[in-house]
Amino acid sequence: MMWTVYEPSFTHDILLERWFFEMVDGAEFATTFASGEPCLSNFLLTFRSHTLWFELDEAGIMTAAWWGKLGDAVVLSYWIAPRARKRPSNVKRFADLCRQLLTREPLIIGITCQENLLDIHRRLGYTIVGKLPGLWRGCGAWLMTLTEQGLIQGLGARRSRRREVTHG
Repeated sequence: MMWTVYEPSFTHDILLERWFFEMVDGAEFATTFASGEPCLSNFLLTFRSHTLWFELDEAGIMTAAWWGKLGDAVVLSYWIAPRARKRPSNVKRFADLCRQLLTREPLIIGITCQENLLDIHRRLGYTIVGKLPGLWRGCGAWLMTLTEQGLIQGLGARRSRRREVTHG
C-alpha cells in the first residue's frame, strides 16, 4: 500500500465525500471526530488546514492519517476502515507513519475516546498522559504522547515479545 497525499481536487474530494458517508453510515463519525455533527462541508474544510494522507483499496479510503501542528508537536489522528481492521500489517504501517513524522517533529500527540486502543498505543511506546473529562463529545478522552525514543523502546519490546512467542 502507498500513501496518497490529499490535494484539494475533484478526484480527492469525491474520495473524501465517500469516506465521510461511510463513516456516518457506519456510526464511525462520533469515535473519529471529537466534536460537531456530521457536516460534509466542515469535514472537507478540516483537511484544508491539516495534512491528510490516505490509502485506497477497492472500496475506497481504507486508511487515513491526518495531523496539524500544536506548538512544536503534531496532533495525529488515524482511521482504519472496519473492513481492514483485522489486517496484521496495520500496526506496522501505523508505526512506520509515526517514525516518518518523528523524523520531522519531536512529539506526536494523540487523543482517543476508545479505551480499547490504549494498550496498542502503550505497546508502540506512547505515554498515556491521562484521561481528560468532557473532552470528547462531553465524555472523557485519553491524551497520549509519543517521542522517537518512546517509539524505539516500544518497537524493541514488541520485537522481543514476538521472539519469545516464536522461539518459546
